[in-house]
Amino acid sequence: MKTLLELQEQYYEEFKGLPSFNPIVRNNQPNDAFELAVLKVMYGKYLPEFTKEHAAEFSKYIIAPPDNAIDIFYQHDDGDESSFDVIQVKCAELSETELKDCIVKMERTIEDYCKNPSSIASSSCKEILSKSNLDKTNKKQCTYYVVHLGSQDDFAGSNENEKVITLKALDVIYKNKSVYVDKDVVNIDTSMTHDNIEAQRGAIVCSINGYDLATLCNTYYSMDAGRNLLFGSNLRESLITPSSKPFLAMSQTITDCPENFWYYNNGITIIARDIVKKSSHTVELNDFSIVNGAQTTSALGLFLKLAKNERDVGKIANLKKVSVLARLLKVPDEQMRQDIAIYNNTQTPITSRDIVANRKEQRYLNEWLLNDDYPQIYVEIRRGSQLPSTFNKGIVHRKTTNEELAQLVYASFLQKPHTAKDKKKALFNHDYTQSEYTINKIYHDVFNWVEEGSEDNGIIFKKTKQQIDELLFVQLLYKETKKVMKATLSERIEIARRQRELATSPEEIRSSENRISTNTLHL
Repeated sequence: MKTLLELQEQYYEEFKGLPSFNPIVRNNQPNDAFELAVLKVMYGKYLPEFTKEHAAEFSKYIIAPPDNAIDIFYQHDDGDESSFDVIQVKCAELSETELKDCIVKMERTIEDYCKNPSSIASSSCKEILSKSNLDKTNKKQCTYYVVHLGSQDDFAGSNENEKVITLKALDVIYKNKSVYVDKDVVNIDTSMTHDNIEAQRGAIVCSINGYDLATLCNTYYSMDAGRNLLFGSNLRESLITPSSKPFLAMSQTITDCPENFWYYNNGITIIARDIVKKSSHTVELNDFSIVNGAQTTSALGLFLKLAKNERDVGKIANLKKVSVLARLLKVPDEQMRQDIAIYNNTQTPITSRDIVANRKEQRYLNEWLLNDDYPQIYVEIRRGSQLPSTFNKGIVHRKTTNEELAQLVYASFLQKPHTAKDKKKALFNHDYTQSEYTINKIYHDVFNWVEEGSEDNGIIFKKTKQQIDELLFVQLLYKETKKVMKATLSERIEIARRQRELATSPEEIRSSENRISTNTLHL
């Protein structure tokens, strides 16, 4: 696979001077083609093949120079709702100040356009924005990105909708199509090492610096996927948040006594198809994933991100004093790798739902329902996953879990509501007595996946996205109706209680108590 800079060179030769009416890649300006490479990586799955015949199509997203500080503008549609990606691409390494300046300029352009479109000097920028649904009522739905070649991945004071994508992070999105990270080099402390990686299966027991591990963690978070690619083979995503107890505890250790982190923490486990020693202190990991220690790794990554945002050099210095115990396992066999992922996750209880998270039918379900075809539906197949940046968070009913969706499907499409309720806890349990089924019969009926259009597919893959969307919307109506009913019954109970307190006759007391009992029964 080409590198992104090689892709830029290829696109320059193919697209220079195109489209002829307003070139997005100007002659003698090779850097212009980097915007095409970025468009390919971030949105290529939604666009036609990247050949010069489609240059006019790409000019709907790439703003030809002069560009008013915006290089790419992409609109996501979900019914009547729209959100927008506003991107500036720099084929250079930017400093923290320069990154902030890029964001400010893009925000100013959007603000100016929403106030008065005619104030935009760039005709191509004005044309692309005018053909979108952007206006002053939805400008808050913009997410701003700066793409650059440097390593600076954040800046102090950045907001949730202000993102920085480095060349390495972009390369992660471009190259990683499986659950494993393709390749990276890791520095290790070999003072306490068990090393037998020359064997077919081997291992190194070592330490990794906390700052290095935090940087690795933040590098592989994919906004497009809504998850950390470093944990691709893990059975669940990290459940770490700034207010979670594990993060607060680890954060305190890093702040107060970073040298003790190695002693307090259980460490991490990484599996790789191959491990190559580059030097006495570095190894190259190929097709690798963290299968145990996602909480630790994510906590370090979050600590670093917050410290950078606050410009707290003391915290960053402390993080560099942290060491984390690490097992690096060389395991070429795929089944063995999956078994290791299962048996290594014991600190936080593993559920049967976690164990199926990496199965092909679950990954296909997630990708199919989340693709850009309307309606876009997010199914959480892995606990702790975050909503992808492309998902419209305003439409609440289109966010569900595979467990909840399976129950709805069984109750509605298969007309078995009692089974859906009674068998919830067993839905993902592997029944080894039923060899003809995927996992078990109930799971098989819902999720079995052979190929598109197969009669052997589970019921969910025989329905359209629109039908699934309608099902989820009916569920929302049911939930909202329950809320209204609960509020109404609670109000009636309160009124009856007040009437009972004021009652003076046995009949009035009895009547009030009957109303309380009746409404409580239905509550």
